[in-house]
Amino acid sequence: NLDQPAEAKKYIAKLLALKLNDEAMYVLVRKVGSGVFFKLSADKRYHPEGAVLSQAALAAAQKQARDPKRIAQLVDELNNASPSIRALAVSDLKEAGYDAVLAMIAAIAAESRSAEHPRIRHALYQMGEIVIDPLIGTLQSGDPKLEAQAIEVLGLLETSRATPYLIRPLHSKRSPEALRLAAAKALDRIVRAVPGESDAQRYLRKRVAELYNGDLPQEGRADGTIELWIWHPTKKVLVPIVYDSADAALVVAAQLAGDLHELWPENKEYRRAYLMALLESTKLLAGLDRSLPGGPGSAREVAAAEGTAALEDALVKAVEQHRVAAAIGAVEVLGDIGDDRLLQSHDGRPRPLAEALIHGNRRLRFAAAEALMKIDPQHDYPGASHLPETLGYLAASSGTRRVLVGHPRVPDAQSLVGALSEMGFEAETATNGRALFQQAANSPDFELLFMSDYVADPPLKETLQLLRRDRRTAGLPIALMVREENLRKMQLDTESDPLTTAFPRPHDADALSFQLRRLFEMAGRHGISDEERRRHASASLAWLAVLLDSPERYGFYDLLRVEKSVISALFDGPVPDRAAEVLGLLGTTNAQIALVDFASQNARKLTDRQSAADAFEVATKRRGLMLLENDVDQQYTRYNQSEFLDSGTQAVLGRILDTIERQLLIQRTGQAAKVTQDD
Repeated sequence: NLDQPAEAKKYIAKLLALKLNDEAMYVLVRKVGSGVFFKLSADKRYHPEGAVLSQAALAAAQKQARDPKRIAQLVDELNNASPSIRALAVSDLKEAGYDAVLAMIAAIAAESRSAEHPRIRHALYQMGEIVIDPLIGTLQSGDPKLEAQAIEVLGLLETSRATPYLIRPLHSKRSPEALRLAAAKALDRIVRAVPGESDAQRYLRKRVAELYNGDLPQEGRADGTIELWIWHPTKKVLVPIVYDSADAALVVAAQLAGDLHELWPENKEYRRAYLMALLESTKLLAGLDRSLPGGPGSAREVAAAEGTAALEDALVKAVEQHRVAAAIGAVEVLGDIGDDRLLQSHDGRPRPLAEALIHGNRRLRFAAAEALMKIDPQHDYPGASHLPETLGYLAASSGTRRVLVGHPRVPDAQSLVGALSEMGFEAETATNGRALFQQAANSPDFELLFMSDYVADPPLKETLQLLRRDRRTAGLPIALMVREENLRKMQLDTESDPLTTAFPRPHDADALSFQLRRLFEMAGRHGISDEERRRHASASLAWLAVLLDSPERYGFYDLLRVEKSVISALFDGPVPDRAAEVLGLLGTTNAQIALVDFASQNARKLTDRQSAADAFEVATKRRGLMLLENDVDQQYTRYNQSEFLDSGTQAVLGRILDTIERQLLIQRTGQAAKVTQDD
């Protein structure tokens, strides 16, 4: 206090030399106050000794304050006969923070301590705002007595944050009288009224809608996150979980929509809102690139219990409201519990599940394909043609990062291609709007599009409309490189499209890198990773193999239409062995030519070429030899030229010739038999 750092440092050194244990350090901090240690830590005149002492003392104080045994002792002291001891215990519990709150909640949950509950509840009230969120979380516990006590404290605190969570205990038929009375009393203190059923419905509906539209359940942190306290149903404890603010809003929306559904289960609108919020929040938190988690009490199990009609209804509304995560979740659960009645239609139009195959969102299309493969229809249905189309599109992925650049000036486009290449992207160019649309629609691999406002045929605006209307390109992030004089207008024109941004043309790698980061931030969790593209391609090829392998069951699908996509997957895809298997089952002329061409390329992996040779043999057994005479001659030439190549390559080429000669013999034998029969 005399501002004598040199003298102070002597005493600091003596204190450090004593090597005080945690308990002694805690006593020291309580005696002189933590402010002294914060000053020693911040003021460099006391360094380094001051910083060392401060860190040790404050860490020890925090550790002692949060020690479970000490907290338990303080909770016990809340029922001491001495008011001063009780007051000191509350003061010390405040220092322990959430650890103390959880210990106090555990104490009021214990029936054996019922005589102590009144004073513990009063102490919780004295703790102030820190108890609000954990007590709100306690209202999910399913323990009416614990919930009633939590509600009593929330009412004493008169916190409006608790209001939406008090509707269910007030109006639920499962609530004991004591719980309903506690909720009514708390609401009367907080909002000066006890809402009847119609008011309660109106309020909850409004709150769910607000949360769905971006309102936050509580004030967020500086980093844009919100901490919610969730009741763990199996461990029967409160768990703090930090969410992104938007995710926190969805989690609470799902909880309150669930309350609406529980209180008024006959209302289909409430059921739909609950399912959508539950599926969307769970899907987003689990990860859009992962399946919904399953297991007892999971969202997947809860949604399945609502039945196919409710899920189909939720799917329709989710698509209508552009709630893609909810739609994907609904489709995944329909795949678990549905059957082919989900595909039957009385008016000839595709049902929602089949309709999802042509949605603009790639993940929803994949989920719909997966669901249909699980349901396994074995007769025609409206929209059946969309399944091969979707599988072929997904199968054609190369699994590489690709960008499409639209610019009529070739030198400018090539400079962008070079810069993108240095950043790890494969880039293609298109010189007009029509070519750009065709290239974007035909490839499943473009992560984003760069378009110059010089694009014509059709002009930029029309090209944008084409891209956004087509399901294959609707979800692509688009960067518009705009001349300065057009920039403001273009920014206004694209304001309503969250996946399109307009900016001045980047003139160097740094500017381009900045715009790329912006685009990927726009896509956020909706962006598709290379690994996910590869997984989609692999699964789609596996499903095509299943369909092709049993034509007697799946003959109603037009699977020949996937030929071009699968050939592309063979030469450019991440799983050529699976593509080879599909081509072998197709067995068409083009498929057989592709297989022998691929197997003959000695730069390819030997195991993949062997798979192609196997598939060629399958193809000829299924459909006979479809190679033309020139193709056969070329294969003999390839074999003859392999004299100095590795033994593996020679073996593959030899097998192909064996297959060809075997089929030629079968053809000659068959022709001879026919001549004999005719004679």
